[in-house]
Amino acid sequence: MDETTALLVSAAFAILAALLALTALLGAAVAIKPDLLPRLRAAADRRYSMRRVTRPLDVPRNIDRILYRHHKLYGVFVVALAIFLLYFLAFGEQRPFWRELFPPDYREVASIVADVARLVLWLFTVFALMIGTIVFVRPSALKRLESRANQWATPRRATRDLDREYRWLDERLGRRPRLWGTVTLLLSLTCLIALLVQWQASGLAG
Repeated sequence: MDETTALLVSAAFAILAALLALTALLGAAVAIKPDLLPRLRAAADRRYSMRRVTRPLDVPRNIDRILYRHHKLYGVFVVALAIFLLYFLAFGEQRPFWRELFPPDYREVASIVADVARLVLWLFTVFALMIGTIVFVRPSALKRLESRANQWATPRRATRDLDREYRWLDERLGRRPRLWGTVTLLLSLTCLIALLVQWQASGLAG
């Protein structure tokens, strides 16, 4: 282990030790004085809504006019990428390097996966070449395909369950704050001792 790696590992050990020590102090404080738990919850409890994070994704943006206005440039770009990918598939490496990362018993499975991936890429590239040619020559021919492809997928539906508030744990902690503080103290001290022992055994503690 070089000096830079040793320094980073030592810094990570120190940060983890400090966090565990802080957690142990908080647990001890709550175990001694349970009235501190509501104050800690009031200071720490924050509601983070996924709607704020995904709000830019919920705004539909129509770029059809730009594509139709510069359809030849867009078509040339798609055709050029398709031709490059076709050249790579035809004359590139036939045996991918990641096949060697698999154990010898799974080399055949890796070869099958590689062949399937190559076939899918061939189909996708031929399709992209056709689409690029049509866009260059006559983009209006893709109106029907465009109406089916332009479906607005909002992330709000996918993240709807994450916008709920789960108070089950807070209710349990509020009923027995002293027990929560004691368990937190013991777990933090156990993890801290195990971390210090591992740090000493690694030879990085000096």
